[in-house]
Amino acid sequence: PCLHRIPAMPAPQTKPKVAIAESDASQRQGLVAAFRATFETGEVEDYEGAYRLLQEMEPDVLLLALNMPSGGVRECLALLRDLQQSDFDTLVIVLSDDHKKSTALKVIEGGAYDYFVKPSDPDVLRPIVERAIEKLRVERDNRILRDRLHRKDAMGDQAVALLAAGGVDLSAVKRLDLPQGVAMIFVDDSGEN
Repeated sequence: PCLHRIPAMPAPQTKPKVAIAESDASQRQGLVAAFRATFETGEVEDYEGAYRLLQEMEPDVLLLALNMPSGGVRECLALLRDLQQSDFDTLVIVLSDDHKKSTALKVIEGGAYDYFVKPSDPDVLRPIVERAIEKLRVERDNRILRDRLHRKDAMGDQAVALLAAGGVDLSAVKRLDLPQGVAMIFVDDSGEN
């Protein structure tokens, strides 16, 4: 399966989105019941469903069981790799009954946000999910601010290029950083810089 984001108009989001991919129906339903009040939830029972849910729901966090009948570590690492190579910024928390440190390190190095040893206690898992959502919110805010800063710099660069094309002596150009949306360029005709 391949992950492709389909551009859509962003809808006002009231709850963070948490997707749960777990083959054990009782564990999956227990997590959904525990998280439903706080998060918009979606659930599937295998890796194929996880890919589908990522595209349909675009969750903030995916709780992904490591060992399901449809796959294990290899499929988990493939999903993490596909996610990293996509436009999605979903954070993955891997749920596993494997207590080996080597397995945990393998999936963390593969791109998982965290590794949680089952049984999946919602009261213990909730702060991890909330921390992941907060991290994602900060990353998204930073990305927006970087884009705004880049656009602001590009506007100033365009203005300077226009002035240069018009024969203005650029040694006399001074640039001020002003609030967003305001761009001013002063040309000092006195000959002093």
